[in-house]
Amino acid sequence: MIELASEVVNFIVNKIGLIFSLAALVLSFLSYRNSKLVKKKSDKDALYKFKTETLLKAREFEIAFQDSYDKIDGFIKELQGNNTLFAEPKNVILNELISQRDSFYKQCVLDAKATCLKLIDNFDTLSEDEIAEYHKVFNSELERLKANNKRLDSKFTSLIQSIAVK
Repeated sequence: MIELASEVVNFIVNKIGLIFSLAALVLSFLSYRNSKLVKKKSDKDALYKFKTETLLKAREFEIAFQDSYDKIDGFIKELQGNNTLFAEPKNVILNELISQRDSFYKQCVLDAKATCLKLIDNFDTLSEDEIAEYHKVFNSELERLKANNKRLDSKFTSLIQSIAVK
């Protein structure tokens, strides 16, 4: 019996390095698996944040087009109520503004709304590349659209001044 116990102790002492190595290997594997899960969650969270930012940009885009539409509509109403302008140029400008409002600006608003709805409806299924493409377009065009909206007021004012009865 003492010999058996002696052999078991001998075996454990001889294999202790192997046991520690095996324990270290299991621990390393678990750590690796955990770090992969953390990275996967981090990547998923980053993509979700990127998608959300893109959706917010799309909404800003929609609002900017709606602002353009509203400005043109306001110019039309202002022009219709203005009796200090020459009739012929006023009617030409009025007809052109109405035409632009009812075709181009209305379609821009509808397209922007449709894009927002597409992003919302496909939020979970859009790939990172697709979202990046939308994000790039919104970033580049949104600032230009906002700048154009700011210039509309001054352009309309100078147009009205050029056809005013003096």
